[in-house]
Amino acid sequence: MRITEAVRLPASVLANNGKMFNIRGKGDKERMVPLGSRAVEAMRLWRSLAAEYGVVSPKWLFHSVRDGSKPTSRSAAFRDVRETAEMAGLAGPDEVSPHVSRHAFATHLLSNGADLRAIQTLLGHEDIGTTEIYTHVDQRRSIDMVVRLHPLGAS
Repeated sequence: MRITEAVRLPASVLANNGKMFNIRGKGDKERMVPLGSRAVEAMRLWRSLAAEYGVVSPKWLFHSVRDGSKPTSRSAAFRDVRETAEMAGLAGPDEVSPHVSRHAFATHLLSNGADLRAIQTLLGHEDIGTTEIYTHVDQRRSIDMVVRLHPLGAS
């Protein structure tokens, strides 16, 4: 998902324990998004920590911890991702961002044989040309990035 889509997820996403859910993305287009068990676990943990802090929004999954009436901001989500990368001890935490994660998702799918049209649908790209960018990722750069940034890269 795009960061704007993620921060505007409704709290109801966790209600049905589904493996997929619908979002309304860029251009007001609706698409299905996969939701893994680790993501559900992380979202539930965030909600429980917010509750311990004293604020849980009935409307937003990721909300302002000040009062819960608004979704968290893009900039706050970006900051949280970067701080989490630092706390996890990742090399190059300044290079970690929600958009980098989106690119990694698409690149991993493509390198493991996913169909370009399926990736286009998952990312919500209107034009296949936008998705084709992932086919041109330099392999040496990818290997270097894994070695430098992934905690198991040097193993």
